[in-house]
Amino acid sequence: MIQKKDYAESLKSMTTEEIHSFIRNHLNKDGRKMRFNMSGYDSYVDNEILKGSCTIHNQKILNKFAYLGIYDYTNFLVLDFYKGWPKLALMYCYSDELFYDEHTLGGSKTTELIHKIFELTILSGKSKRRRN
Repeated sequence: MIQKKDYAESLKSMTTEEIHSFIRNHLNKDGRKMRFNMSGYDSYVDNEILKGSCTIHNQKILNKFAYLGIYDYTNFLVLDFYKGWPKLALMYCYSDELFYDEHTLGGSKTTELIHKIFELTILSGKSKRRRN
């Protein structure tokens, strides 16, 4: 059995389909698959808008993979949506290198977007910050 801390290293030797399976398994909660809210719109309850609910929901999904170190490679990592269209921005640690993509990710599903984040962080070969 692989320990959680070893998964990031194991992902480097996995095929795309194996990585997607790994992601899907982590997104299953009580038999329901968690998905990004790609609308970009907040929820309403009793005719009251829940400000930030879309962002909070999507951040919870990303945070399910924080133990792999996705945030250890960046000063910031932002995934935002507007009417189903994703925008991804991140800045690498120890660098002024900014990655911004709002053109090539359209039509991507939750699993594919998380895989893209893996490619840009834990699978990138970039320097990561020390956390201990």
